[in-house]
Amino acid sequence: MFDYIDASILHPYRTTFTDINPAWLERLTARVESRGVAFETLVDDMERSSVPGYFDLVIAVLVLEHVDWRCAVANLCRLATGRVFVVAQENPSHLAASLLAIGSMNIFREIHPRLIGRDELVPAFEERGFRVQSVSSREVADSKKMLAIEFARDRPPVATPPR
Repeated sequence: MFDYIDASILHPYRTTFTDINPAWLERLTARVESRGVAFETLVDDMERSSVPGYFDLVIAVLVLEHVDWRCAVANLCRLATGRVFVVAQENPSHLAASLLAIGSMNIFREIHPRLIGRDELVPAFEERGFRVQSVSSREVADSKKMLAIEFARDRPPVATPPR
């Protein structure tokens, strides 16, 4: 994502990045640490997350399509004291439900991701006490769209320390 945003926007925050692939976290560290951002990285499986603590905001960008998304949503909601921000891909109806598989995404040539629509995501978050706060969609290459949905918790969870 740092091809599209400046990492300096993270300066006011304590940020934790997670991924199941330690090599990706090493590459991220190399890209972000030179920008003076306070952050940590943790190897974690989003389907069986063991990330300690709670976070004011949890962000998942183009990941739910590649995991057991219902388990991932449960973990995102468990970790978030306030908001969850999800970016998912939407394809036009004439395009097969596939993702671009270039560069570091080559692994997706071997596995078959499944796009998750707004009609599935919203109820899954609502079941866990999160409501849609905003929705944004942007067209990208090949007439695909990136869908960004911000969810906010209806009420704060019980006894969650700030992070």
